[in-house]
Amino acid sequence: MKYQEIVLENFEITAPQGQIASGQKGSWVADIQTALIALNYSVGNTGPKKDGVDGIMGPLTIGALRKFAVDQELGDESEISLNEIVLVLDDVVRETGLNKQLKSQDSFDNVTSQNNVTSQDAGGSVGKVSPKEIYNYIRQIGLSKFHAMGMLANIQAESSFNPGVMGDKMNGEYTSGGLFQHHKTRLTKLKEFAERQGTQWTDWKTQVDFALSESEGKQYASMNFKSAADASIWFTKYFERPANAEQQAANRVGNLKNYDYA
Repeated sequence: MKYQEIVLENFEITAPQGQIASGQKGSWVADIQTALIALNYSVGNTGPKKDGVDGIMGPLTIGALRKFAVDQELGDESEISLNEIVLVLDDVVRETGLNKQLKSQDSFDNVTSQNNVTSQDAGGSVGKVSPKEIYNYIRQIGLSKFHAMGMLANIQAESSFNPGVMGDKMNGEYTSGGLFQHHKTRLTKLKEFAERQGTQWTDWKTQVDFALSESEGKQYASMNFKSAADASIWFTKYFERPANAEQQAANRVGNLKNYDYA
């Protein structure tokens, strides 16, 4: 559940010659931070947009690079340099098509706000779903407004409301998919659940039903949240479990304002 494949354009990671180290500054660091965000790794909340893109190679950026290296199975972190990690990051950006449309953080904002994502699955392309539709469905099955808003805030971050989006490409294969970016064995179980239901795994209602049938989903549904923020934070930390969960949880609370339906 770490990143979605977003079609981006004219983006290229550049880095100066020499060893990359903590405290270095420059637009090339902002490029790296922007790429990490596109892959759904949090780099903090500094910078003009409070998204972590500040052009400084700080501990959160280095931590995100190290987490990326672990996810890519690059080996013992004591044996791999930041330079090597950035080279692989650049390869992933190009391999997934992320280099096609991102020139700056502004263009990344435009792309994500338009939900310009691609889907690669056996069922073909799946378009985005209206957040209001998902909200209404969650309310109809008996969950509270706060539960619904908390899930929507996380769906925005994970998949931009595209139930067919695939992510986490490793060794040429995508290992995450759907609204919640179910990962590896959880994605397999989603597909098995859909087969039992007689639906496609890319069906958004099937994905919501499956999420709420999981142990984490059942626990979420049983919680008596006092606010949408509490619901969103819980869902991030205990259902999605992204890298830098605390920071991601704080960031996703900011999405709630989009889903405060009457």
